[in-house]
Amino acid sequence: MSESTGASAGANESGQAKESYWSLEKEDELRRRVAAGEAYADVVMALSARDDRAVHRLKAMRIAQAFHESYERLAPEHGYETREASAVAWENVPARNKALMIATVLDLITRGEIA
Repeated sequence: MSESTGASAGANESGQAKESYWSLEKEDELRRRVAAGEAYADVVMALSARDDRAVHRLKAMRIAQAFHESYERLAPEHGYETREASAVAWENVPARNKALMIATVLDLITRGEIA
């Protein structure tokens, strides 16, 4: 990574330009914040942490959905009948319930309980 171009990767061994792994908007933000006096490494770390949070949130959403679907499918095999209101497809789960399930999984990821 070059300080002058933010997260641009430069050229690979064959001399072809590598794609940046950050969006142009993020590179612009990096340049702007460094020009405003923030330390380069601090800005890169902050932007990377933002990416990590987004990745964790997407992972939490997938796990919450998979958990819900598995739970509803397996409940009868264990002699348990789920509530009618919650025995619905993921897209029909009430927003508050869905948000709680996602937040729960995100907490477990953040605490290292789920890798």
